[in-house]
Order: sequence, then C-alpha cells, then structure tokens
Amino acid sequence: VETRVTFGRWDGQDCVFGVIKDLSAEQEAKQRFERLFRNNPALMALSSLPDRRFVDVNDAFLKTLGYTRAEVLGQTAGELGLFPDAGEQKAVSDRLAAEGRIADFELTVRAKDGTPRHGLFSGEVVTSQDRQYFLTVMIDLTDRKRAEEAIQRKTEELDRYFSSSLDLLCIANTNGQFLRLNPEWENVLG
Repeated sequence: VETRVTFGRWDGQDCVFGVIKDLSAEQEAKQRFERLFRNNPALMALSSLPDRRFVDVNDAFLKTLGYTRAEVLGQTAGELGLFPDAGEQKAVSDRLAAEGRIADFELTVRAKDGTPRHGLFSGEVVTSQDRQYFLTVMIDLTDRKRAEEAIQRKTEELDRYFSSSLDLLCIANTNGQFLRLNPEWENVLG
C-alpha cells in the first residue's frame, strides 16, 4: 500500500487525514513485466533519455553479447562500441526519439569479443515515473543469416556443377516433364 498522512481540520477540530492506496495491481503488473523482460529470448534494453545510458538489459542481451550487467549499466551504446556503423545507429535512434517507436530495422551490433551479430530491431519510447526511456528489442538473426548464406553457396555450387557437367543432367517432375536441362543436352542432341 501507499499511505499519505496530513494534518488538517475537520468540523472545527484538529485531525489527521490518512489516504491509503492499494498498489497490488501495480506491483503485479511490475512483476509480470520484470519476468517478461528478464526471460525474453530477444535482446532487450532500457535506456534513459535524453542521455541514452543503459539502465537495464535482459539476460539474452548479456548472454548473446558477452557482457556482464556491471559492464553495461550506466554506459551508452557508443561507449561500448555496440554498433559498427554509428551513423546508422544514430539515425535509427533519432527516428525513435522523433516518432516514439520503430519497427523491423535491420542493424548489426558488435559483441564484446568483436563478433558481429545481425538483428531486427523494434522499440519505443516509454514513460515511467515522469521519466522517458527507450525500450529496444532485438531479434538475433545471425544464425538465420548464416544458414541463408550457406544455402546460397550450396545452390551456386550445384548450379556450377549442373551447368558444367559433361553428363546429361535433368530435373523432371513426376509427370515426366523436364523442368531443367543442363547445356550438355544441347551439345549431344543438337
């Protein structure tokens, strides 16, 4: 509960006024947010405005980027060197400040060991106890991007083999229709 007590007068007599407010709902909401923030698999950070210093980060942020909470709190992204392209990060940050929210921005961040991590950023300006903060969320796309690059390399390798083979190679559907023939078909059959 929150209690406020003041002295005053009531019907000509000195008295004490007491107002008690039940904060159970607010506390429950705060605890729910705290659990969602801490345990979210996306990287999350809360930065104060206007100085943009980290006031909180979640466990995924720390684990993915290799920092301890003590190394991050009170620092800015610039001081930590999180963004290889500081101009790109500033543009997104300025847009967030101007519009109050951003969604689906791809940015690269740098982990403590220098490893790049590719992320999809969203965020918004939130107000708590008359102070404004950036709440940012990054979905780590690094593993997906690596898988896409590996598939692209394998596809290109297969295409080179398919195109340069001296064997007659084809791809056909189950109805016997040719979907693709390599150039050797033309050489052999004219």
